[in-house]
Amino acid sequence: MAASAPTTRYESLTPLMCVRLAAPHTWPGPSVLTTVFGGVYAIACGYDFSPFIWCLLLAVAVFAQSAVNTLNDWADYRAGTDTVENSDDPTDAVLVYSNPNPRSVLILGLAYMAVALVCGIICVLWSGSAIPLVIGAVGALFIVCYSSGKLPISYFPLGELVSGVVMGALIPAADICIFAAHTYPDAGLFGMPWPVDWLRLVSCLAPFVISIGMVMATQNNCDIERDIPVGRKTLPVVLGRSRSVIVYRVFVVLWIAIVLHCAFWYFNAGFWAACVTLVFGIGAVRFLLTTPLTHEVRGPSMGAVMKANLFFNGALVLAAMVSLI
Repeated sequence: MAASAPTTRYESLTPLMCVRLAAPHTWPGPSVLTTVFGGVYAIACGYDFSPFIWCLLLAVAVFAQSAVNTLNDWADYRAGTDTVENSDDPTDAVLVYSNPNPRSVLILGLAYMAVALVCGIICVLWSGSAIPLVIGAVGALFIVCYSSGKLPISYFPLGELVSGVVMGALIPAADICIFAAHTYPDAGLFGMPWPVDWLRLVSCLAPFVISIGMVMATQNNCDIERDIPVGRKTLPVVLGRSRSVIVYRVFVVLWIAIVLHCAFWYFNAGFWAACVTLVFGIGAVRFLLTTPLTHEVRGPSMGAVMKANLFFNGALVLAAMVSLI
């Protein structure tokens, strides 16, 4: 009689595991600041503003990012990218060290997405426009396609750009659209008669797009050696570390330059506040311009790029807020 195959024993998914999979340390820059900017920009444009709706929009951003973080961990574990050998932080590699059932983790990621969807629908109903719903649907589609399917986006050189556009541009754009649509109710479901300064809007969203892309670029550069064996063709893998590091440093400088440009031209009264905030971020700038982006410095590099998110994008948000005074 043939022996039955051993059954894998998994640990129950605990609240602590759920929090670690959501990765709250990644929320301040990509989720919170983008939503804060969306609200401040809407106020600067004279659109109707609701604190309650803004809080729901913040929940959309936080839960959407929690879904991204959770589904990415699930996909990396399934692909064999995350192992004990190359994951030295138990709080970051929950599936590796805590051994929850991968199916439960997948359900958790989808649950985070569902909460974001519910909060988003409430905001869309308040706005009276279907445009934010379309923007949200596009974002949700890319979130799912980023880490799942036969050809996930994270396995191609488009990962930095896609994550930057979805989290850095679509989220604040949808926020602004919701407040604008409520201000101009005659627009209809798909109409957009409210005035839009597209150059100003695109310019102000550019730092947020770059910032999210830089987070992914930091991670992908430090993970080159573990991405190659599993067939990941990320941008750093395609370029090679030496050229990828050069491109990385160019974008650090470009990021700061665009923040200063937007603060000066669009929120001139708060330009000084942006400059002061950037001075406090000089340590992060120095680190990002000198880090070799290897696996050995992955932790400090991720910490530095998160600080840069707070100081760089925070400088633009602060300039916009001061300009309202």
